[in-house]
Amino acid sequence: MKILNDKRYSGMIWSIVLGAVFLILSLGGHHFLDGTPWFLYSSILRLIFGFLVLFIINRLFGKSICEIMSFQNWKNALFLGLGFIIYATYYIVLVIIGTKAVIGLSLGLIISRLFLQQLTTGFFEELCTRALVIEGYFHQECKSLRAKSFYVIASAIIFGGTHITIGWDTYIFLFTAIVGFSFAVVYIKTRNVVIPMLLHFVYDIFANFTDYVEYSRSAIFNALNTAYYVMVGVMLIISIFMLVKPEKSA
Repeated sequence: MKILNDKRYSGMIWSIVLGAVFLILSLGGHHFLDGTPWFLYSSILRLIFGFLVLFIINRLFGKSICEIMSFQNWKNALFLGLGFIIYATYYIVLVIIGTKAVIGLSLGLIISRLFLQQLTTGFFEELCTRALVIEGYFHQECKSLRAKSFYVIASAIIFGGTHITIGWDTYIFLFTAIVGFSFAVVYIKTRNVVIPMLLHFVYDIFANFTDYVEYSRSAIFNALNTAYYVMVGVMLIISIFMLVKPEKSA
């Protein structure tokens, strides 16, 4: 198919196809495995698909692994990700303050789920839904805000869609799309995928840790928790601002 070789849009097609195949293999493995073995299988699968995405980016766009996994413009990348950083900091503080007890979290789960699976999740998902999708922007003549917005929104929608695995969930789709939007802004303005990977990894550790938390429901926790949706909105607003903010002249 010609579109699979079109540098402008083929990354989006490849991202959707790879995401679908990954989902099938992931759900299939989960049918036979559980607990630590499942998380190890999931981590290996994410690692394999991450390297597959690196191969496709290399073949499609001619970028080496070192170029793709570069720390270029890392300071600017962190600044552009400010919306997500503010939200993630709030969320981590909320989890820490609210944790009364940790139940059912073994060493095996700490290693397999909280570390390995989240490390490989950031690796695969950022390559597949950020670098692969948005790189096409740099291979077209038009570099307008409309063009940037198109690629950022496409990345956000694909990222949101990959998190709907069992059935439609509006909240999960919108939340993950907003997070994806924030990471996409970082990539389209810096071509740095490593910073989104690291931010993704750190946040996911705490997001998955909450499955083992018994909350204290203290007054401080309840007060902070009431601001949750406000903080998600702040993340989106700051990310939109970063997208529309004019580039500095060289």
